[in-house]
Amino acid sequence: MGISEKNSQKTNQDDNSILKKVIQNQMTEINSFRILTENIPVLVYVYRDSQVIYVNPAVENTLGFTFEEMTQKNFWDICHPDYRDLIRERGQARLQGETVPANYEFKIMKKNGEAIWVDVFFGTTYMNDEMIGIVAANDITEKKLLKEELQAARDELEIRVKQRTEELTSKNNELILLNRNLNNVMMNMSDGVVIVNRSGEFEFLNNVVQQNWGDFLDDIKIKLQEEILQGKNPFFKEMFSRRIPFRDVEFIYGKSGEQIHLLVSGTPIINEQGIVNSGLLMLRPIKDVRKLVNRFSGAKATFNFEDIITGHPAMNELIENAKMAAHSRSNVLIEGESGTGKELFAQAIHNYSRRKKGPFVAINCGAIPRELIGSELFGYAEGAFTGARKGGNPGKFELASGGTIFLDEIGDMPIEQQAVLLRVIQEKSITRIGGTQSIPVDVRIICATNKDLLTEMEYKRF
Repeated sequence: MGISEKNSQKTNQDDNSILKKVIQNQMTEINSFRILTENIPVLVYVYRDSQVIYVNPAVENTLGFTFEEMTQKNFWDICHPDYRDLIRERGQARLQGETVPANYEFKIMKKNGEAIWVDVFFGTTYMNDEMIGIVAANDITEKKLLKEELQAARDELEIRVKQRTEELTSKNNELILLNRNLNNVMMNMSDGVVIVNRSGEFEFLNNVVQQNWGDFLDDIKIKLQEEILQGKNPFFKEMFSRRIPFRDVEFIYGKSGEQIHLLVSGTPIINEQGIVNSGLLMLRPIKDVRKLVNRFSGAKATFNFEDIITGHPAMNELIENAKMAAHSRSNVLIEGESGTGKELFAQAIHNYSRRKKGPFVAINCGAIPRELIGSELFGYAEGAFTGARKGGNPGKFELASGGTIFLDEIGDMPIEQQAVLLRVIQEKSITRIGGTQSIPVDVRIICATNKDLLTEMEYKRF
């Protein structure tokens, strides 16, 4: 054997040795791959062209197909119909070397028809100079369901939050509208509205209190606070301690000569704990009440000087004198025989004066029993006598405040009441029978009599 032959033989032996080592290495790698894939919980299968050539036990255990059944399938056959075409097209493109996404989440089908979600990674490699596809899938069904449930819960929560927000917005708008309406009502009421707390502090005042009684506001606040804190006023005490409302109670505030006479109603404001922390007071000027009473009782003058028809010079002169008296602030005495029209002149004087918009209250002093004339003229306080009206009763002078009182047959008034009348004229205030509170009155007095009062004075009857 020549040297070249020996060299050739040695070269062939070396090549065979190298090939054998390569094959051994490949088999080692394949065995290592098989050992790895057959012991992990991840679904792994391998396909060549379109045919499945290998699946690991996890595929069989999860999907229920045997190894032989799987190797009879195309790699896309186990995909859910919604994803089957997409996986087939991209899998084939991948084997042809095209660049396509390598990771998906989609559903695959079990042998029993149940669908499960998987997170899939696709890859390729060469084996025996052929490109094969490798698929690794992780079962994420539970995770997906939890995510879907979480999303559904989130969606439902968003819907409920939106609904609740809309409800709260609607309720809030209703409350805003109600508050605006109530505020408009309270701010535009003709009566004063005050909310006062247990400490006697004002929490709310409407426009009437601030605009009409601003000069008396400080005095009202001070006196109310004293009456509430010191328990001087039984009505406030009952309202805060026993939750008892009160209605139409008379209050007088201000200093002597500058007073405001009010009719007050109070309602306790009860909080969620059933405690009265504040009260709502409705303040109505007594003069407004009197106007209403006089309107319905007919306390108004209907005759004017134009209604007196005469052509006698003396009568015309008398009318002119009456007109001058009407423009003055003085009280007026009309003397004349019965039936000569003394009240006609009294009404005409009232309607010609600055008080024509006020009440005209007429009373016949001779027709009232002497025991009742005091209460008729000056009113009485609650409990003044047996059968006295609860809350008392205003007299004619109070009802005539702001206008004119006509005392007909003044000569028949008892002497003791004449003294009281004189004090009313001087002080411009009255005190109800049985009461202690001085009530200011702004009234003009027109008297009439058919007697000679000078003669009556001489005989000490007037």
